[in-house]
Amino acid sequence: MAGRGALLIAAGSLWGIIGCSNPSEEQSKEYYRRIGDSITTLTQQALLKNVVQAVADSGFAFAIRYCNVHAIPLTSEQAGKGNVVSIQRLTDRNRNPNNKITAAEDHRVFEYFRAGGTDTLLFRDEEVVYYKPIKIFMPTCLKCHGSASDLAEGVAAVLNEKYPQDLARNYTMGELRGMWKVVMKKQG
Repeated sequence: MAGRGALLIAAGSLWGIIGCSNPSEEQSKEYYRRIGDSITTLTQQALLKNVVQAVADSGFAFAIRYCNVHAIPLTSEQAGKGNVVSIQRLTDRNRNPNNKITAAEDHRVFEYFRAGGTDTLLFRDEEVVYYKPIKIFMPTCLKCHGSASDLAEGVAAVLNEKYPQDLARNYTMGELRGMWKVVMKKQG
């Protein structure tokens, strides 16, 4: 879709910085937090831009069909660039089964976010994991993730067809929807 190239150029610039950095210990938390936040922001912008375009092209029901095919590949595009090993969107109320929280560590972080926590880092032997909460931040989100009265025309039928086990409805503004998980190789 139009404009996606600009996001990829910005991401390419970020990867150049990531690949050449070797932060000291006292800088490592800020370093990884900055990378994780940048990656999730770029990925969220790409997803949102594509969903907005799908809605503009053919409506919310079409956007559900679009997300069914493209949301995970758009998210996964960021993996393998710089020191990023993987990037995921996870939730306890998944629409796509691939977004379901399954690991105990991920459940603990999600509960931390549910209690009001902000982005966080976990350091492992060879990796750093960045987590960031995803909240319902625009009324438009409720057209696909809200209550039955919030859903746009035709959305419920497409959700029932494409996601028969859908749990990602009945959200309200500001509610925790999920979280980003970015796994990065440690530098240095």
